[in-house]
Amino acid sequence: MWPLRVEKSDFLLKIYGHYPSLDDVAVTELVVSRDGPSVRLSFLSSVLPYKPPAHWNNFNRVSLGMHFVDVSSISISKFDRVGRSRISMWDQGSEIAACCDGATEFDLRFRHLVIDRISGVLSDELES
Repeated sequence: MWPLRVEKSDFLLKIYGHYPSLDDVAVTELVVSRDGPSVRLSFLSSVLPYKPPAHWNNFNRVSLGMHFVDVSSISISKFDRVGRSRISMWDQGSEIAACCDGATEFDLRFRHLVIDRISGVLSDELES
């Protein structure tokens, strides 16, 4: 589930037609910055868009980057080097809540969610 307030989501919605499932992703980066404060999250997804850009050519995963801005709380309890995770996000009053379970586990509260990167990649990261 995605929150109602997602900034810079036009390209994501254009290529998918909807917000894609985040039930099976491989988290590749989680960066916490005191400026903002903010958190940047990068992950690979095997949920492929129905209308990918032609210049993506050969790809079997989508790499997404999210920027969580005005973070009020964060708790990171696990960050394995490999493995799959499930990301959930929802509106919670004036904030947005996010949690991740699986190989990476975190809980996060923030005010703004920005999609800052989407690209097609060729990867075997999520293979069984």
